[in-house]
Amino acid sequence: MVLARELTKRYEEFIRGSIEEVQQWIAKNEVRGEFVVMVEGNDHPQVTINNEWESMTINEHVQKIIDDEQVKPTIAIKQVAKLRGLSKQEVYDIYHQLEQ
Repeated sequence: MVLARELTKRYEEFIRGSIEEVQQWIAKNEVRGEFVVMVEGNDHPQVTINNEWESMTINEHVQKIIDDEQVKPTIAIKQVAKLRGLSKQEVYDIYHQLEQ
């Protein structure tokens, strides 16, 4: 963690250490002025995204949105395209080919 103050000025100051060390420094010193706080991010994030639609076909996904949200197919197609990172035209073509 880093506390920085007086950035870009003659008397800029950086206090580096663990959170506990920085807290101790704050407790012992007079804290004046504006500070910037920098904290290191997590090197090993564990992100689990559970999308129930990942196991669905595009047609099933569009139909689920139509049924669940009571919307027209064009609205559902737009939502599916956004969620899946596809163009609306791709989803439209797939949906209507399966519908024929």
